[in-house]
Amino acid sequence: MKTQVMNAMDQYEMLCQGDTVVLAVSGGIDSMVLCHFFYEIQAEYDLTVVVAHMNHLKRKEASLDEALVRQMTQVYGFAFEFATLPPMTKQENFHAYARDARYRFFATVCKKYGAHKVVTGHHGDDHLETLLGNLIKSRTPEGLIGIMPKGVVLGVTVIRPFITLKKTQLRAYAHEHQIDYLEDVSNDMDIYLRNRIRKYVAKQLRFEDEQIVEQVRELSDHLTEDALYFNEQLLILMDEVTVDCEGHHFSYDWLMKLPPSLSRRLVKKMVPTVSKGAFKQLTVFLANPPASGRCDLGNGMIFKKSYDRLTFTTAKVTQEEEFSFNLLLNVEQVLPDGKKVKLTIGKNEKNSKKGAQGVYLCYNSIRMPLIVRSRKTGDKIGLPHGRGRTTVKKVMIDKKIPAQNRQTWPIVVDASGVVLWIPGLRKSPVCLEKPNSDKDLWLEIYE
Repeated sequence: MKTQVMNAMDQYEMLCQGDTVVLAVSGGIDSMVLCHFFYEIQAEYDLTVVVAHMNHLKRKEASLDEALVRQMTQVYGFAFEFATLPPMTKQENFHAYARDARYRFFATVCKKYGAHKVVTGHHGDDHLETLLGNLIKSRTPEGLIGIMPKGVVLGVTVIRPFITLKKTQLRAYAHEHQIDYLEDVSNDMDIYLRNRIRKYVAKQLRFEDEQIVEQVRELSDHLTEDALYFNEQLLILMDEVTVDCEGHHFSYDWLMKLPPSLSRRLVKKMVPTVSKGAFKQLTVFLANPPASGRCDLGNGMIFKKSYDRLTFTTAKVTQEEEFSFNLLLNVEQVLPDGKKVKLTIGKNEKNSKKGAQGVYLCYNSIRMPLIVRSRKTGDKIGLPHGRGRTTVKKVMIDKKIPAQNRQTWPIVVDASGVVLWIPGLRKSPVCLEKPNSDKDLWLEIYE
């Protein structure tokens, strides 16, 4: 095992003589083996080793993890740093929150000791499981890179010397050297996607091909090389993009003549934080745009087209600007104010999205496609019980909507221009109180 790890460290240029390193140690088998391994090679590399442990306060056994790690560092003569996970102040994904908190803690420890690198116990099976998880959640080739042998998190270099090893090798090493460790019982719970992947999907893949761990590592290395190449090409392409106080400007024809693999990455580089739904919305816009028009991605991100000129800007939408786009079935699209809209067949009764509101529509009673746009002069919406129509402006005045908000308030119309819904204000008689069949449409707006 030592030879394999040393080869990996050489291949990915992980360690240098005289490094000060911070080991991320939880108390589980992977990190406890990591500690022992670095104890073994400490003199060979002239290393200064610091152990960092964070208590997540999620399990009653957490204090035992801390005690075990602290005892081990005393035996090995390593420095020890400890922290507890700060409480979350808002609703968010716990695992993402805990990961960010850990790396902020590691960065603090690195600064205190002048450390060059953080070392984690991630191994080949971890990489396989991450790649499979990304295959489910990600839609980009970069998602299949999985866990990098070496990377940067919060400005700190992170190395993973065990990345080519299998879990069975770590268990054999722990048994051979009689290394104490504690098992996290939550690692066996099926409520977590990662655990289900580990227990069922990855296990079956290893049964089908015992070399699967090595093969996905090779795949990831090739994709990493591809990503580096594309990044170099993007730097060259950016020379064709004019940047000024108004935003990024470039030729639409030039963009469309690029290979899709480059044009897609170039656009993605400009909007790295946009949602999948908004990016798909932009892709549809670029594939068949009007001579002049715009695509609002939310949070002030806008693509504008004026003949051959494309402009990407992050300027906030002014109240005088108009917007209009077609609603795509089963695609989350973003409004200029950052809210999201989605058109589906049938309603998800368990929808718990913040601020959600919606309407049912009979597919046969409206002309598709549906359009969400800003208000136009003369817009009218039908009144209930056949009492005629009233102007959208009057509805907004009656509801005491400030004048400065009326132009950016979304209006939903069908292809013939009939106003169907003013979200939060009024539904037209065309809207259904409840669905008549499973083919009726559900249109929803949420934060």
